[in-house]
Amino acid sequence: MNHWLVTGAANGIGLAVATELLRSDPSRRVTLTGRCEESLVAAIAELQPAAKARATMAVVDLADADSCTSLASTLKQQTDQLSGVFNAAGFLHDERIGPEKRLEDISSESLCRNMAGNCLPLANLVQAVQTFLPRDRRAVLASLSARVGSISDNRLGGWYSYRMSKAAHNMLLKTLSIELARRYKHLVCVALHPGTVDTALSEPFQRSVPDGKLFTRAYSARALLNVIDSLQASDSGSFKAWDGTDIPW
Repeated sequence: MNHWLVTGAANGIGLAVATELLRSDPSRRVTLTGRCEESLVAAIAELQPAAKARATMAVVDLADADSCTSLASTLKQQTDQLSGVFNAAGFLHDERIGPEKRLEDISSESLCRNMAGNCLPLANLVQAVQTFLPRDRRAVLASLSARVGSISDNRLGGWYSYRMSKAAHNMLLKTLSIELARRYKHLVCVALHPGTVDTALSEPFQRSVPDGKLFTRAYSARALLNVIDSLQASDSGSFKAWDGTDIPW
């Protein structure tokens, strides 16, 4: 089987990754997940006909454990095993919450919202899909992180809740890589920094991005999948940038 699951795939980097997975291998099937059925239907409708025939969808809220249980049931109807899981679900801002510039801006609401959007989904997702991972061959568990989640690389401060939630995400993935290696010896777990990508997530913060450093979604997706293709089980538990370089925790 050559079947991938991509979360947060109704738009942004998730959709770009799903599209590239389908484009790059005509034998591959991909399940796209998102919280809105209408958005997923529209996303799949935009795929090329040959890719569309190999795409399925599952509506899921990764912050809700019961919803993730339903995801597992849906997957059972689509595949026996997953070759890869790419988690692109995440949160940075909405109409009420945004990155904090000062200590005084921190609120419990912001902290909880970021944790619920950037850390909890990965835990719920892996609980739901781990039994689909093969024990006898290579598979991938990749999850989008961000360089600002690196404690060692924090030189500017600010963005408290987002930084903290991505650091927690990274700890979760690192810990998962240790436990899962005992059962899935060929599994590669990796946290990925996609660069600054032209999406709705980054749009309010693009003014300060240097020339040539604002990536298209397609470019970032190809770069991230190239990094994934280069990794072995010995690389599991690492934190990689879009260009394959290591990022300190």
